[in-house]
Amino acid sequence: RDKLEKHLNVNESFEVVMDISGSSVYDFTCFCLDEKEKLVADEYMIFYNQTKSPKGEIIYNASGNKTVFSVNLSLIPQNIKKLAFFVGLVYNK
Repeated sequence: RDKLEKHLNVNESFEVVMDISGSSVYDFTCFCLDEKEKLVADEYMIFYNQTKSPKGEIIYNASGNKTVFSVNLSLIPQNIKKLAFFVGLVYNK
């Protein structure tokens, strides 16, 4: 755990790339959490069935077992304090 400011310019968009090798199928999700680490609202759960947040702050793009989340922190509402990225196994092939 560390502050993003130490590693990148938070005023510019960046990508979070999640890539898993193997034959299993996975779901990738980004949860936007408040100060109590609770989901801010359903529309701030970004995944295959909801591919962007309300203002396009976070955009999901998937291909096979690779998913890219494009993130623009400067657009994220102040009540969002943390982004949590999750990978879940759907099934083994």
